[in-house]
Amino acid sequence: MSNFAEEQARDNGQDVDILGSFEHLKEALFRYYNTPFGLADQRLEEERQALFDVDGGVWRRPLLEVRPRYTTVDAGIAESVRSAGAHPDLAELVQLGLLRGVPSLYEHQHRALAAAVRDGRDVVVTAGTGSGKTESFMLPILADLVRESENWPMGTLSSNRWWASPDSEYQPQRAGESGRHAAVRALVLYPMNALVDDQMMRLRKALDSDEVRAWLARSRPGHRFYFGRYTGATPVPGDIDSTAGVRTLRKEFAATEERSRQAQKAAGDGRFFIPRLDGAEMRCRWDMILSPPDIMITNYSMLNVMLMRSRESGIFDKTRRWLDEVPDARFTLVVDELHMYRGTAGTEIAFLLRNLRHRLGLDDKPEKFRILAASASLEAPRDLDFLQEFFGTDRDRFEVLGGQLVLPSHTRADISEHAPAYAALGAAPEPGEAERLLADTGAADAFVNALRDGDRLIADFDTEVAARLFPAAEAPAQADAMRGVLAALRSSQAADTPKLRGHLFFRNIPGVWACSDPECPEAPRKEGAERTVGKLYPRPTSRCRCNARVLELLYCQNCGDVFLGGYAPKSAFQNSKKRPFEAGLLADLPDLDSLPDAAALGPSAANYIVYWPRKEEPATEKLAWPATSDKGVLSADFEFKRSKYDPLTGTLRNHADHTGWSFHISVPQSKKGNARLKADSLPAAPTQCPSCGDDWELKQLGSEHLSLSDPRRMRTPVRSMRTGFEKVNQVLTTGILSLLPNKQAVVFSDSRQDAAKLSAGLGLRHYQDLLRLLLAEGVAEQGDPVADLAAVSAFYRKSPDTPVDKETARAAQNRLGPGTAMRTRRG
Repeated sequence: MSNFAEEQARDNGQDVDILGSFEHLKEALFRYYNTPFGLADQRLEEERQALFDVDGGVWRRPLLEVRPRYTTVDAGIAESVRSAGAHPDLAELVQLGLLRGVPSLYEHQHRALAAAVRDGRDVVVTAGTGSGKTESFMLPILADLVRESENWPMGTLSSNRWWASPDSEYQPQRAGESGRHAAVRALVLYPMNALVDDQMMRLRKALDSDEVRAWLARSRPGHRFYFGRYTGATPVPGDIDSTAGVRTLRKEFAATEERSRQAQKAAGDGRFFIPRLDGAEMRCRWDMILSPPDIMITNYSMLNVMLMRSRESGIFDKTRRWLDEVPDARFTLVVDELHMYRGTAGTEIAFLLRNLRHRLGLDDKPEKFRILAASASLEAPRDLDFLQEFFGTDRDRFEVLGGQLVLPSHTRADISEHAPAYAALGAAPEPGEAERLLADTGAADAFVNALRDGDRLIADFDTEVAARLFPAAEAPAQADAMRGVLAALRSSQAADTPKLRGHLFFRNIPGVWACSDPECPEAPRKEGAERTVGKLYPRPTSRCRCNARVLELLYCQNCGDVFLGGYAPKSAFQNSKKRPFEAGLLADLPDLDSLPDAAALGPSAANYIVYWPRKEEPATEKLAWPATSDKGVLSADFEFKRSKYDPLTGTLRNHADHTGWSFHISVPQSKKGNARLKADSLPAAPTQCPSCGDDWELKQLGSEHLSLSDPRRMRTPVRSMRTGFEKVNQVLTTGILSLLPNKQAVVFSDSRQDAAKLSAGLGLRHYQDLLRLLLAEGVAEQGDPVADLAAVSAFYRKSPDTPVDKETARAAQNRLGPGTAMRTRRG
């Protein structure tokens, strides 16, 4: 499933219409699908869309969720810092960056700070998304930094831009620093790089804004609180001061510096998108190896590599020295998304953390090792055993803190009497009008209660929420009123108006399957309309309800005619040139028992048959043709054969009394019985469409003669109706970004490899679409080249029958491009 979460974030005064976004994405998805997958039979295409355009087909109804509001403490941040026993300077520092514009802490943030700093406890924050969990673990880390840094002597900030000179050598970022230990005071561990990248903006805001720099210059002169991201994306691998590495860093730093200058001109938080090379953020791996940052952010895979490699040993050695030499030094381990570390993978990470602890010499120094963690799904006391086993720490050390929600004092959700008012509200009411209606009807509290289960909030489908809000109304009226309520919530600017989050779910289309009986009684049919297949199905199935065999539905990308495809047993393809083909076709692999060792995982000429359910002669030049490559070493024979197909048994046999045509490939056998070219290396579908005759075989690419085993040669216009995962995500991502006020998207997957492929695929698909757009615009600007060429030719030939004036000829010549007149005269 693809999950796109939209938040009514009220950025720039613009809120996202969740239901409108859902309809927009649906339209975009099917507009895309019906373009490259368009069918010649319009009714069949509409039937196919109806198959997927249902709840549970290619989409689900939007899930709505109220973004939780949490109870705040009555006192301000300074009072929270004082009661937690933290250094008083902490309040001033965090109000300049981390908590800028925040008057007071949430209750769970206040308790987390006190538990970690005053009581020396390990803390796990279990409040929900948007509860400030990041701030909950950053506050104790900054508290320790502020306390320790008070005793640092005045220093001098290193200033170098070695990359600006093409001949200069690499210089460490913190060269010449003195008066403090360079060590990792806090290690923040994330399960994936997407989450690491997301947190870097917060750290830049918290520790490297202009206001924070000014505070450090006043309060901690000559020092910064350094932080750095150490992941596979961090430049640069290899030995320190290597020639290639220095060259890479010089190029990357120059580009980053320019982007940073541009980012600093942005309004709001846009200036924190790009690091500032003269600030607290560590620039590269080499800098962090030589002078470890105070806060290091990484993932468990990189941490595992770092602990094994000698190259990074200095990071741990210097941190261990700091822990040994500074009496009140304390190392903090932060683990976000803690609930993800379960099962075998969780066990591996647990041992990795024990290795880290041992490497730092903290096995017998529990007072110097503090754990801060965050998860939205852990509970105490249920999960205390898990915490003890995962971290190897006594369960009694943990303080598990959940957030206290702000909920309506009543639980009423029924506002049926106001359904007509909301149905008539419109999509974009004035803020004042929206706020008055919400206040008069109590709809804001009712909406929260409709997504409430006791003292906790839940997510549910929009139709279910509408039914709870307007139970006395009919379904169509519920839907209209629901849109009005969402519009009112979206338009209201009142501080206490509930903020919403919408989850939109779409999935890849895996293909289409069809009953192989054209007379299928289950299929809709129009009188007098020809139909070559029966009822359509969204997933593989063995038989239709009419008892006929169901096969995969294929189509020609050029003409849109449809085909049927089915798997056959391996024995049916043996000696195919000497005897007629006869086998039962199936929608799935017939030799599943061989998986995963021997069975082919996809269709090929050795296990799959393409059947064209029409009696007319194929539009190809020949019904059979040979092909060779590699100087005659490889050869194969291709043939369309008359075939008779029985829908009830699924049996297809080559027969003169035919119901259609099937495509077959045979490869010659050597005397030893080994094929020179294996059939399973060739596609099952023909390179020529029997319906339109379009030929996609590419025998030569430039000066390169392509082999029969090369997929670039054996291209086919006949394909399945399965969408590409990358392309569908690109279509949906483009659609959602077009609606968001801030064009940001995080793409992630449970598999890091899949996430990397998806990210690269999105970029490639966008690039290909841009090329198509530019080509289309170029062609459109050309007008009619044939007519333009005729006009230029007629002008120069001075034809009396078709006179062309000079201005018309000149305009036509300009559209055709330079050299047209010369070519015309010579012609």
